[in-house]
Amino acid sequence: MDRPRSEKALLVCWVFLACPLLVHAQVGNQGSLEGGITDPVGAVLPGAVVKVRNLQTSATFQTTTSKEGFFRFAVLPVGTYELAVEHTGFAPLTVKEVVVTVGAKVHLPLTLRVATHSESVVVEDDPPLLETTRTAVSATVDNRAISELPVHGREFISFVLLTPGVTNDIRGGLSFAGQRAMNSLLVDGVDENDSFWDQPLGGEGFSDPNAGTSQYHFSQDAVQEFQVNSSSYSVEFGRASGGVTNAVTKSGTNEFHGSAYWFYRDRALNATDFVNNLNGQPKDPFHFNQFGGTVGGPVRRNKLFFFFNYEGLRSKRANAVFLNLPTGFQLSSDPVVAGFQQQALDYLMPRAVSWILPIRQDVYLTKFDWQIAPGHWLTGRWVRQRLDTASSSGAQASFENSVPGFLDNDVLSASLTSTLSPLMINAFRFAFIHAEGGFVPGSANPLANIFEGGQLVLAIGRANGTPQRNRLNRVQLSDTLSYIKGRHTLKAGVDFLLDSNSYLNAQNFVGNYRFLSLESFGRSLAGVPVPLPGEQYLQAFSGEGTSGAEVHPNVHDFTGFVEDEWRLQPNLTLTLGLRYDLQVSAKPLVKNPSPALAAAGIDTSALPTDKNNFAPRVGLAWSPLNSQRLVVRAGYGIF
Repeated sequence: MDRPRSEKALLVCWVFLACPLLVHAQVGNQGSLEGGITDPVGAVLPGAVVKVRNLQTSATFQTTTSKEGFFRFAVLPVGTYELAVEHTGFAPLTVKEVVVTVGAKVHLPLTLRVATHSESVVVEDDPPLLETTRTAVSATVDNRAISELPVHGREFISFVLLTPGVTNDIRGGLSFAGQRAMNSLLVDGVDENDSFWDQPLGGEGFSDPNAGTSQYHFSQDAVQEFQVNSSSYSVEFGRASGGVTNAVTKSGTNEFHGSAYWFYRDRALNATDFVNNLNGQPKDPFHFNQFGGTVGGPVRRNKLFFFFNYEGLRSKRANAVFLNLPTGFQLSSDPVVAGFQQQALDYLMPRAVSWILPIRQDVYLTKFDWQIAPGHWLTGRWVRQRLDTASSSGAQASFENSVPGFLDNDVLSASLTSTLSPLMINAFRFAFIHAEGGFVPGSANPLANIFEGGQLVLAIGRANGTPQRNRLNRVQLSDTLSYIKGRHTLKAGVDFLLDSNSYLNAQNFVGNYRFLSLESFGRSLAGVPVPLPGEQYLQAFSGEGTSGAEVHPNVHDFTGFVEDEWRLQPNLTLTLGLRYDLQVSAKPLVKNPSPALAAAGIDTSALPTDKNNFAPRVGLAWSPLNSQRLVVRAGYGIF
């Protein structure tokens, strides 16, 4: 059957409008619902009217069954639905409590009875436990697990460890099936990964469960649910060779809902620290307060909804410090040497005191959902994080050697999902991200590590590696078009990430001393240094002609994909897809003039661009004998 002329025009408009915009959207933050309609003897029923209504927002979607008796809602917001089927000559059928989770492919085979008088049928059975048409290997962590299971630090991403085959990577991050932590995180369809560090926004350098700080930038109470894709996932998911975590934040409904919480810990509940015990000192002061709340509801019933979340953290990082002198240390019998040793001790002892730095975090999420017209949903979200923290530097780190850190994140996103016809749905998404974090020096003095008898006595001056700052500004534009044609569900999309990065690292710019004895350090303080063998002084400057300590590794990612989900049989689904990625990185501003590099044919001012990143994907889902208890999945792909 030929495609209707209006749908042909829509496809042509999408090709000419979306491609120049360089966009792609990932609609995996929603779900799909499909099924087949038959009569009591098993014959298919084309032309049946199928409606689904969201029980929380009253949003309604409608379609009709194809000539094969098949219906599909390719894009549905996460939620609980009521499904109604009507066909002339048959009793109306209603299925209650159909749950559509993030990225789900819910399949409902339904049978209509022949009408007798004004009979109607209501089905209240539990939904199928298995998604018999999903070819990807994935698992869903629902809101019940997120809200009721305990997790240290309230970092929702930790729940990914509940899924099979996922462990903590010893190098940091999560490992899927033993692979390195090369994963991706999507939130409401928005790519929220830091392209410089290749990890979720926030970075592991800011994650400290003992201090209650989280590497992620919105509250656990703002997460509705998330899907963990471990392998054989769709071509709409990319930029990862490991797993893809696909999270959805909460939304308002027709009913007002709210919550409030407060978590408190105090030093009275803690044991005395080992270092404090060793030095006969009392417990470190410790007070941990994590608090917040949520509120959501209708602005206009059935049309406009809001949701707001706030979470605050107030805590302190205590760092016990003492002079680590060798056992039985005494001043030298040589009065000259003893004088320099004493001068060193007089300088170090006032700095060998324990210190405390406050930790403060505020995270906000504001979200609205608006049904601007039947079949057209607009969603907007703003996430804001402000974190001031400190790293534990060790028992030989003076206060001026501490490492205060900061992290500021803002994510603005908007998405428009439009039902262009009963068989065609388009999802457009825009996002802007500003993320900035780093570590600031605790002193203007250079770093100095003072040893005695082969062991570190105390570190003074600014910490090594400070100052350090990473700044990211990102624009994401994406669009995905889904079209249903008989047993085929076709999907095509494009995606652009335009990242502007800057990275500052002035390591050793002020200087880095290493003294192997108190005497040597005392001589330096007195202005009569006599360096010992093995002592050193390092200082780093930007090379002549370079751009300095700050670099700008900008990255632009361009992606396109096409996919066909083909229902070969009611119990057999085949997915065929092709993805293409192009990453264009900023080239170095200067060339290393080394003759050795030139002789080897290496030009450090040139950066090659890999243009052959085609990634085919094939997936299969087979349910033997139409069983709802057994599904065989198979897949192949390049990631």
